[in-house]
Amino acid sequence: MTITVGKTATHLIFAHRLLESNIPTGKPVGEPCAEYVVRLSGGTEAAFPIRDRLEIGILPIGWGQWPILAVPDHPDDTMERWQGSWG
Repeated sequence: MTITVGKTATHLIFAHRLLESNIPTGKPVGEPCAEYVVRLSGGTEAAFPIRDRLEIGILPIGWGQWPILAVPDHPDDTMERWQGSWG
């Protein structure tokens, strides 16, 4: 897949997830499952490996199985205990 940005970008943020993981079947953490290649306007390329349980993971996430190098879209939080709409 190619995504053309068309203007100067200082950051690239990818929202992605893994549909299946081989870790529960005994495969090691960190197996490559994809590669992102960024091509700059001058022709330079930079490749970034996407590794299972490091940059990407499956959903739903089991206890303690979050992607180690991924950044969540919001901080951890707890739900209201004594108020709120529960209907």
